[in-house]
Amino acid sequence: MSAHTIFLSALLYSFVTLFALPSAAQDNFDSDALLQAAKDDLQARLAAHDNDTRFALRERIDLSGDDHLSIEYVFDPAKPVGEQWNLLHPSEAEDAEARKEIIKDHLKQQKRAAKKGGDQGFEPDQDAVVRKLSETVGDAPQFVRVDGDAAIYSFQPKGDGLFGSHDKEGDKGKKRKKSAKATKSTDYLRGEFAISKVGKHFAWIHIYTIKSFKPVAVAKVKTFDLTTQFAPAWDGGPLVITRQEVKAAGSAMFKKFNQHSLSVKSDFQKR
Repeated sequence: MSAHTIFLSALLYSFVTLFALPSAAQDNFDSDALLQAAKDDLQARLAAHDNDTRFALRERIDLSGDDHLSIEYVFDPAKPVGEQWNLLHPSEAEDAEARKEIIKDHLKQQKRAAKKGGDQGFEPDQDAVVRKLSETVGDAPQFVRVDGDAAIYSFQPKGDGLFGSHDKEGDKGKKRKKSAKATKSTDYLRGEFAISKVGKHFAWIHIYTIKSFKPVAVAKVKTFDLTTQFAPAWDGGPLVITRQEVKAAGSAMFKKFNQHSLSVKSDFQKR
């Protein structure tokens, strides 16, 4: 994996962890009450399932654009450390060199995560849990329309964290310094999110650029589009990310990039 690719991956991840439509005619329900119900639902699920609630999962990641690669793995925290993460694809027969690089990169990622705290270090189940969505959408989202079971709201993205980030033991109590440049980047973003009128929980969120911007001196983002879907991991379980699609184009380190990634998480099993 080249330094340029690693830089792009880090750049995309930074957007994912940031995280003007007119108001529609009112439907026959209280949109403010539904929004509050969804926020209460999220907090109730978090209160019932803290970091001690662990679960197995499967994830498939498809990369296209400048890089073409498909990765699929299963994770089971009930297994001994070192055996919890199992790479299914690519296999040795499919692409031995790519498999070697993915495993090597995973081990580095695991070591970096372990240094930040926590017993396991690498915890994809905890990273899938929706935690900061209420902070991301802020206090003034606007109800805009109804689409089937979903009530759609528009909002101005804010904050330095999105829905899946969680604090490790080593991060607790530490105040992170916010980059003025990164905070200002949210001015170039707009968003929509949906709430299930039946389930009264957040269903999806869509964040996109309205104009190009420079998050750092050596990079320019022309387009950025992030769509994430949520669902309870199981009946009464935590709200988790089930599907996330990212499209980004621009330039970084004086090279143009065009990235498209699709991640699908499934087979959630409480441990």
